Amino acid sequence: VAEHYLLRRLGMVRYWRAIRGDAFNLAAVLTWAFALGAAAILYFQFNVHVLFLLVPAWFAALACYLALAATLGARKADAEEAQRREAAEESRRRAEAEYLADLRNQRAKGPTLLFMLCFALASVGLIGGLGLGGYAYATGDLDGYRSGLIASTAVYFAGAIGLLFASPAGEAKGSGVRE
Repeated sequence: VAEHYLLRRLGMVRYWRAIRGDAFNLAAVLTWAFALGAAAILYFQFNVHVLFLLVPAWFAALACYLALAATLGARKADAEEAQRREAAEESRRRAEAEYLADLRNQRAKGPTLLFMLCFALASVGLIGGLGLGGYAYATGDLDGYRSGLIASTAVYFAGAIGLLFASPAGEAKGSGVRE
């Protein structure tokens, strides 16, 4: 959140560490330790239940990271390199939008017969597994349940893997599945 949304709005350079060529993100490590310490203090000193620690620790980490990033170089990073990277990111976004538009056009054509068969096979596997659970519950036959569940799982995975290759996404330009 800090790198993606807030740093630029606060006058800092997004992904400043990569631009500087740093292999180690000291700000992130110190932020992690600070958030862990804040959560520990809330838990041990103020008896805050563990389920309520996430939000205050997250806000503490956010504030800590912003302060450390500003201190450790996010304001001083090479702005020209940052602009080049932003342009590359914008180009990637345009290509992604084009890919998604192509994918929508593929899906608008409707599912293929192979897609529907694979979907039906996966559905049979899932429904069979649920039916086997009901059968085992009603009869207490765990050995039959285990044997049937192996077959049901195999049927489901065969259908699911078929769906990966038969889906319109696999036929769209740039998906990497069918090129």
